[in-house]
Amino acid sequence: MRDSRLLRYYAHQRAQDNGPLIATVNLPVNLSRYVSRLQSKTGSEIDGYRRYEVPLLASYSRSGTNWLRYTIEWISGQPTPGQVRLMYGSDYVVDRAHHASVVMDRYSKVILVVRDYRECLIRHHTALWRDTLDVASFLEATDVYQPPSWYIENIAAFDAFDGPKLLVYYEDLVGEPEKPIRELSQFIGFDRGRTEEFITTLEERKAASLVAYQRRDHTSETNGSADFGHHAKKNLSSVQAAEFDEYYRISYPELFALYLERYALTK
Repeated sequence: MRDSRLLRYYAHQRAQDNGPLIATVNLPVNLSRYVSRLQSKTGSEIDGYRRYEVPLLASYSRSGTNWLRYTIEWISGQPTPGQVRLMYGSDYVVDRAHHASVVMDRYSKVILVVRDYRECLIRHHTALWRDTLDVASFLEATDVYQPPSWYIENIAAFDAFDGPKLLVYYEDLVGEPEKPIRELSQFIGFDRGRTEEFITTLEERKAASLVAYQRRDHTSETNGSADFGHHAKKNLSSVQAAEFDEYYRISYPELFALYLERYALTK
């Protein structure tokens, strides 16, 4: 895509209040830098929209943030930044960022969404994984847009954050959603009655969220089910899957014990 086309495409997304769709596409490094300069003028889902007065929703791409955004918008009646999920407007109830580690200290409250590293990283960088087929090389790659290292960097920043913070696991949000939804609602300060109404119509809300997600030319391979190992099963051998555990266990022992032990195939 030539620069002029990219500029028009980006401007169109901004005009539609959709956010930069290109932010989640793997791009050549030189083009990624161009996009970053373009985004820096108005903010983006990469490093936030500069709404420091509201909580920051931090996540690596493919962590299930779209379902969480839909939940937030339905309960609050206010939009979240990025591609439209349910509510239009710019009176955002939260900010959001995929490279949250570089901006987290500017916010007073933070919500971190964590998903199994194999699932979100392999899905987001499938081509990179198939090119490398080596866990360390894959996780330490820097010549891609949204490097895999952002996953653990966000967790490290969240661990060091000394303000009010809430940890949300994608698997809990999908598998047993009532408790994390109530915790999220209380953390942000949403109406309790509205929250309970959402929970009592949860299956209907899930279906509507999937429709909204797919309407934006996205596809959900799991369709909101609790098939938590879908992408790992498709792309990793059992040995490779275990190597992901060992990489994080050895490289980041404290963070692994605090935040990621639940994903280990062997304890």
